[in-house]
Amino acid sequence: KDEEEQNPLKAAIGFISGVAGSILSMWDQKPEADSNARTSREGEATLVQQLGRTPIDAQRGVPIYSLGPFPKCTAASDLRNASRDVTVITTAALPWTTGPSINPLLRSLYLARRGHKVILVMPWLASEHQAFIYPDNLRFENPKDQERYIRKWCVDRAKMDPDREGLSFRWYEAAYFDTVKSIFPKQDNSQVLA
Repeated sequence: KDEEEQNPLKAAIGFISGVAGSILSMWDQKPEADSNARTSREGEATLVQQLGRTPIDAQRGVPIYSLGPFPKCTAASDLRNASRDVTVITTAALPWTTGPSINPLLRSLYLARRGHKVILVMPWLASEHQAFIYPDNLRFENPKDQERYIRKWCVDRAKMDPDREGLSFRWYEAAYFDTVKSIFPKQDNSQVLA
């Protein structure tokens, strides 16, 4: 049988063994003598899918509660199907070099490279808000100017051309709030996708 096809009996046994192992491991816990050793709060546990591994978190020494085997991939959740369209909405954009600007951009490029039609939706900040976060006095008059900067970054730094990969960009109006050091939308982002 294919590994993705799960036997219901096997799934039930995996779940029961995870729960039983977790209960037994709680009775067997011993405090660590070394004060520099890992610390874990009493009664702390991790919730994970059962992967056939020991029901004890080897790094923290705490029980793991099993949720059973991983569910099968459905047509709605299968990203391997290149016919699926993907929209990624993020809360930051280059040239602000932060995780929420770079990670979604790279993920979008790779999904587009795999054949998906990908739209990356990013925040557009007015010039007075750009001044707070964009380095080297970089300012953009409009989203198209910033998009050119991002496309060049993709080619120069990520070695992927958004045009060749089929990645398209859209923008939503946003504002930067210095008190929380974050960007927030000024509009309903679903309007950008309409």
